[in-house]
Amino acid sequence: MTSPFPNSYWLEPRRILCGEYPRDFDDLEDHQGMTAILQAGARVFVDLTEKGELKPYSTIALTTAAALDIDPDELEFLRHPIRDVSVPKSNAEMHGILRAIRLARHRNKPVYLHCWGGRGRTGTVAGCVLRDLFLLQGDDALASLNERWQACAKSEWSDSPETDEQRGFVRSFDPVEPLSKQVRAAVLGAAVGDALGVPVEFQEREIRKKDPVTTMRGYGTHNQPAGTWSDDTAMIVATMAGFLKADDYSTDAVMKEFSLWLGEAKHTPHGKVFDVGHATLEAITRFLRGTSAKRCGGTSEWSNGNGSLMRILPVALAFANEPELIDKASEMSALTHAHERSRMACAFYCLVVSELLHASAIEAAIAFAWETMDTRWEFSLEERALFDAWHPDRLLARDFTEIRSSGYVVDTLESALWVNAHHDSFADAVLQAVNLGDDTDTTACVAGGLAGLIHGESGIPEEWLDVLVSKREIVSLANQFSDFCQLQFRPD
Repeated sequence: MTSPFPNSYWLEPRRILCGEYPRDFDDLEDHQGMTAILQAGARVFVDLTEKGELKPYSTIALTTAAALDIDPDELEFLRHPIRDVSVPKSNAEMHGILRAIRLARHRNKPVYLHCWGGRGRTGTVAGCVLRDLFLLQGDDALASLNERWQACAKSEWSDSPETDEQRGFVRSFDPVEPLSKQVRAAVLGAAVGDALGVPVEFQEREIRKKDPVTTMRGYGTHNQPAGTWSDDTAMIVATMAGFLKADDYSTDAVMKEFSLWLGEAKHTPHGKVFDVGHATLEAITRFLRGTSAKRCGGTSEWSNGNGSLMRILPVALAFANEPELIDKASEMSALTHAHERSRMACAFYCLVVSELLHASAIEAAIAFAWETMDTRWEFSLEERALFDAWHPDRLLARDFTEIRSSGYVVDTLESALWVNAHHDSFADAVLQAVNLGDDTDTTACVAGGLAGLIHGESGIPEEWLDVLVSKREIVSLANQFSDFCQLQFRPD
């Protein structure tokens, strides 16, 4: 893709533009690149220079935007200073820069990333972006960056990054656990949470206070052996299978797998379907009668059970870095639950997962999801009020007694986020999800997917994994699915 002006290049076409400091130092009129930068779509300026190092350009940007009939309020100016010809002081500083770029991408606001000359500091961050977003290894990231750098006029006489120290920083920067481990941990975490909750589903919180679940139990509500998971995990498995069969994002392929689950007991732990939600049953029935997959979900306010939230995890894992993640989560929810509230909850959860994949703390991941949807989602008045309650300062300040655990999608989302933010281990978070009572399997399944990402597979008690029904099959499918996810993370 052609660069907007000579001393610039696209790190990611139409999303991340890199280049030199965007102003003429001797003239307050339009710098030759500012018009081109804005016309290329950039709305978030990420400045890596130190305060006072160069003259400010925000006035030029705002004036130029107005002249181009671009709303100046769309522009954002962020400073993440790095000393000239140097590197960030720590990985934490780099993570802060990368978070700002990820947030802009998910908000559909293209970025202009720059330092002074656009070579050293910019190249260092750009290389780490390639590692963070697209999972490239150090030398591969530098090679990929060099290909993009060739579009910049300065490539004829200089390299990017400039110094051995800067190139070394890119090589050594290791942002996250391997995706394969993360996918497996999340899926197993969800399945274990589900299985912990199955025997006590529908039992009230007061019962759980007197007889708290502390490990895997058998039989109980659904008369199933210990380690048995329910429709929650079955539909997660079916979703992964649908994507793998289509080798792509596909609502039709996923809905066909749901139909095989319901009609033929495929993707079940013991060859038998149990605990199917009403909205899910109705939606799959519509699909079997010929309704388009995207039109099967109920749109009534009464169609806001947690049946789409419980199965949305694979969407988040596969498409975490795509700005279209919100749209895909919404569309995938609508297969069975098409009301705005359910779609909104699924999108929010997927954004939380996307940040946990980047090793963010749960509180930061919730804030990321809230900041993204605050500008991306077109809220109705009623849903806006519900969404505002998910701000981490409000949600996480609630007392345990204020956290509900019914089958209502809002309750399930809030409880899953809350228990993870208030506990430091997989076991403590998921057990509290179960001991909230009521819809125990789904609450713990949704919480367990998050807890698996936070604490890793090694954080899941081994004795629980040992009794998980069809663990080998779940792990095998998760491994295949992680390969699919790797392909989705590759740059265009």
